[in-house]
Amino acid sequence: GPPSPGRYGVRVNLLRGCTLCSTRLDRSRRDSARALVLSLGGEWDDSLTTGTTHLVCGAGYTPKAIRAHRARIPAVTPDWLTACVREAKRPCPAAFRVPPLA
Repeated sequence: GPPSPGRYGVRVNLLRGCTLCSTRLDRSRRDSARALVLSLGGEWDDSLTTGTTHLVCGAGYTPKAIRAHRARIPAVTPDWLTACVREAKRPCPAAFRVPPLA
């Protein structure tokens, strides 16, 4: 599973102001991503909305990912969340782009 935020001393507000949702993640990966986002002070919404700041993608070519791309919402792999914890900051989403939207 993903690393524990407490283990890395990450401040609980690392994702404050961020609202994430996902596409093409299986239930287990989605639940893990959601728990990690909430533990880092972010919000989770199962729907892509105008308030969504990041889309966590298991695959890039989905209707939700295409809508996010058109709306200029970063579509990132689940590794972006892991990197948030590991680096104790929000890494540049461009390094975690989901093909074929890269």
